[in-house]
Amino acid sequence: MTSRPLSLSPSLGWRAYLLRLLAALLLLAGAAAAGLWFGYDQGLKAAGERLRAETRGLGALQEKLEKAGTQEESLRQQLMVSESARAALASAVANAEREAAQARQSLSFFDSLLTSNDRSRPVSFAACDLLPGDTAGRWHWRLLAVQGVDRATEFSGQLALQIAYAEGGKPKRLDVKPMPVRFRHYGRLEGDIELPAGVRPNLLEAGLTIDGQPQPAAQCNKKP
Repeated sequence: MTSRPLSLSPSLGWRAYLLRLLAALLLLAGAAAAGLWFGYDQGLKAAGERLRAETRGLGALQEKLEKAGTQEESLRQQLMVSESARAALASAVANAEREAAQARQSLSFFDSLLTSNDRSRPVSFAACDLLPGDTAGRWHWRLLAVQGVDRATEFSGQLALQIAYAEGGKPKRLDVKPMPVRFRHYGRLEGDIELPAGVRPNLLEAGLTIDGQPQPAAQCNKKP
C-alpha cells in the first residue's frame, strides 16, 4: 500500500476574515463614490446648461421689455403731439370764427350805412353776436353800434347786457354790469361772460342808453 502525501492548508483566522470583508466594503464604497461623483458631475453640467439657457431667455425677455418701453415712450410722444395739434387746431378754428364774425359785422355795418334812411335815430345796432369762447362755460359777445347819419357829436352813454339761459329746467338771467360807451360814427363793443358748466345761452339782449336819458336809444336781441 502506498500512502498519499499530506497537504496542509492554513486556516484563516477571524482577523484575516475581517480584513478581507473590510477590503470588499472599501471597494464597494469606492465604486459607489465614483458613481455618485459621476452623477453629480453630469447633473452639474446639465444644471449649468439649463442656467445658461434660462439666462439667454432672460436676456431676450429683457430686450423685448426694453423695446416695448421704447415703443410706449414713442406712442406717448405721438399722443402729446396729437394733443398739441388738436389744441392748436381748436384755437385756429376759434380765431377763424371770430374773424368771420368781425367780417359779418363789418359787412352789416356798411350795408346799414348804405340802406338806412332813418336819419333821426341817434344810435342803432348794426350787428350783435354771441359765440362760444375758448374755454367751457365762456361766451364771447360782440356788438357793432352805429350813430345816425350826419351825427357830428360823439356818442356817450351806457351799455346794458342780459343773457337768458336755462339751468336744471328753470329759466335764469345773467345781468352784466352796465358799462360806459363812447364812440364817434361807429363803435365795436365786445367782451366775455361766464356761465355755469354745460349751460348754453338762449338769448342775448343789449341796450344802449344816452347819458341823461333813462330809456334805451337802441336795442338788439340775438339767439346764439
